[in-house]
Amino acid sequence: MEFKFVLSNKVKEFLNNSKLEEISIGCSLSQVIKIVRGEKIYFLKMMEEGGLTQEYQKLMWLEGKIPVPKVVLFVKENGSEYMITEGLDGEMLASSYYQEHVDEAIKVIKEAFIKFTEVNVLDCPFLMTNDVLLETARNNILNKLISFEGTSEWVQKRFSSLTDILHYLEENKWDAELTFAFGDLSLPNIFACKDKLVGFVDVGLCGVADKWLDIAVVQKSIRRNLGEEAVSIFYDALNIEPDEAKIDYYMLLLELME
Repeated sequence: MEFKFVLSNKVKEFLNNSKLEEISIGCSLSQVIKIVRGEKIYFLKMMEEGGLTQEYQKLMWLEGKIPVPKVVLFVKENGSEYMITEGLDGEMLASSYYQEHVDEAIKVIKEAFIKFTEVNVLDCPFLMTNDVLLETARNNILNKLISFEGTSEWVQKRFSSLTDILHYLEENKWDAELTFAFGDLSLPNIFACKDKLVGFVDVGLCGVADKWLDIAVVQKSIRRNLGEEAVSIFYDALNIEPDEAKIDYYMLLLELME
């Protein structure tokens, strides 16, 4: 297997006598390796130094609050960061099983939202408020980390540039309903066994945020993976009405994320 990063000695030692498989889903700036050691599964994630620090800090803070992978090893070396976590049981909600068992998927998603409400935001050191997200978007544009050509077709039909999108978002903020939000609550990041929640992966965007951020992301993912009818089932399960203006706002804002 070809590694994109020079492996640290501790990582090399952990990989001895293991079966390795590269996972192509995820951020192009990182490399993710599935590690099989006997009956145990782990995942190695590697990025340039600074790329994994916040995710590691969030995993450690979330332990005991919501179900997330346990960190086995975190190393900074060779100008890179390496993190090994235990694999979760079950399967992602984007799997074919849940396409055939939509009611079970929605039950798991509802349980996820209940878990989030149990996290005390007063103790949470991570802010993902609209102002924080807009500042990230502004830096992405300034540093040319994103391009207008890379946005979705529906966005390009409404706006003429990244700056136009940013101005629209800045002028249409509202008083947020702050809660703990996962940030990237797409179905591939939620793991379950049938109708029971197992845990979450990719916690890098979690923190104190507006409740409609998670709703917008999961709605888009439900529509893509489970179909339009499942979106209605989702809102019925949460007993809320969709706020299309806020959902549209976050879909635009996420277009400006790297």
